[in-house]
Amino acid sequence: YDPDLNPVPEALGVRKVFDEYKPIWGMDVHNLGSSVINDDVDPAINRPGRLVTGSILWPTNEDVAEEARDLSKQMCVVIKKRSLELGNMELTNYARVRSDGSFIRGGGFAGIARNAYGLIGTERLDAGEPGPLGGSILVEIRGQGQKSIGMLKNNAREIMQVVLESTADGSLFAEDPADADILLPIGTDTGIPNPRNEEGEADDPE
Repeated sequence: YDPDLNPVPEALGVRKVFDEYKPIWGMDVHNLGSSVINDDVDPAINRPGRLVTGSILWPTNEDVAEEARDLSKQMCVVIKKRSLELGNMELTNYARVRSDGSFIRGGGFAGIARNAYGLIGTERLDAGEPGPLGGSILVEIRGQGQKSIGMLKNNAREIMQVVLESTADGSLFAEDPADADILLPIGTDTGIPNPRNEEGEADDPE
């Protein structure tokens, strides 16, 4: 959004390509620390006690336009619905609870991609560009476990593919954004550190 907020070469390179092609949505894919599905979750949505395989979240910066946030939530909904068709895919909201009861939750900082590209989409909408556009989500895939790495890579492929396909056939835009809050419960952090953690996403303990 503002290069001074995240001046690393990778972020600047992505921004350059984004400005050239002006896509209607984007995804920021990372590794995820270890967390589990809470025991009180509806088993039709997630299997209680299982390891979370991935977490997703839409922009939470208060200046992101509702239209951009809604498109982001629609992306999350199609991803979640696809996960329910697969055998080993436990997707949750990026927020999760620590053992001490505090929350790990993605913040509103404008310098991270999830918020930044929602804000850029907001600027495009404000300038009169027709929507839908401004979709921007964080996708985190669990990074541990040699035995499960093939499955996790396939999960990442499924996540990206279903958003591409639903954009192409228009079904993405028919989803109810409110379903994202229903279908994506929070998990519980296991406290096991992620050896491949990246510092790109800010956690706000609440």
